[in-house]
Amino acid sequence: MKINFKVLTFIILIYLFFSSVSSAVGMEPNQLLFQKVKKLDIFTLPFTFEPEETAFPDRLYADKAYFDAITEYKRYLFNNPDTPLSNYIHFKLALAYLQSDEYHEGIKELDYLIYQSDDREVSYKAGLILVLTYIGLGHFSLAEYEIIDKIPSHSESPKVIELKYWCGWTYLLQSRWDEARKQFMEIIENGEGGSQYYYAHAYALSKEMKLQPENIEYKSPNLAKWMSTVLPGLGQGYIGDWVSGAKSMGVNVLFGYLTGRAIANKDYFQGALIIYLCWSRFYFGSSVNAHSKAVQYNSGKDKELINFLIKKYIKPDSQ
Repeated sequence: MKINFKVLTFIILIYLFFSSVSSAVGMEPNQLLFQKVKKLDIFTLPFTFEPEETAFPDRLYADKAYFDAITEYKRYLFNNPDTPLSNYIHFKLALAYLQSDEYHEGIKELDYLIYQSDDREVSYKAGLILVLTYIGLGHFSLAEYEIIDKIPSHSESPKVIELKYWCGWTYLLQSRWDEARKQFMEIIENGEGGSQYYYAHAYALSKEMKLQPENIEYKSPNLAKWMSTVLPGLGQGYIGDWVSGAKSMGVNVLFGYLTGRAIANKDYFQGALIIYLCWSRFYFGSSVNAHSKAVQYNSGKDKELINFLIKKYIKPDSQ
């Protein structure tokens, strides 16, 4: 039995090359939404005053020196534990943490305001920002829970409409189009008793939810899988990834040729080695890859629509 080490070396190099996976990870729609929400009026303090006692850290905050502002706010609280400005300072701390992407600490400050503040408006605003933070982090179930928990305790129409609006976005970010549209429709049925901003956007988004998802041309993951099972690379081509399909087909043809040549030379061990280590992996891997790429394709189409809606509707209009 004679082993062709040049062929084996070539096979190993091909194997390592195609086994390496690199993918560029961009901003997810929920992250994009949160970055834009942080620029809206909703992400501001529920206070109408600016205390002189915190003028220095407030100036640091305004200059976006968030870490320095956090240090000064904490210093003030340490030196004045019974200050009547507790709500104000904890709110500024929460916003400073969130603006500097320190989400865990920001959530702690928001929780403090929700459960410790005796000001109903402060508690509500903290809860709403907590919902938006959970959305930004992709914790959609927590965002939904917070919204459902808050709606019964706020009978005022404007607050309920506001919560339903962001609940609609929570569903929308998960591609739950019908549930998102239902939330927006409930706002429309309520009329303009809440906010013109939410009513107008809910009306437009309900129309988008009715038309846009129907125009998305999804690919069938199962069809892609079986197409690549019949002919490796065909499923990838069906998705539109012809480069990946050509690679898959080329590698399978190559390993088929090497296997056939080894068997023709009666080098059955080398032929079995190629089949076991390489050809079988790329043959069956092609169908799995096609299925995965179809799922990614569909997810990408959803993200394109969601990003389009975020850029169109989440912007600093008058609220």
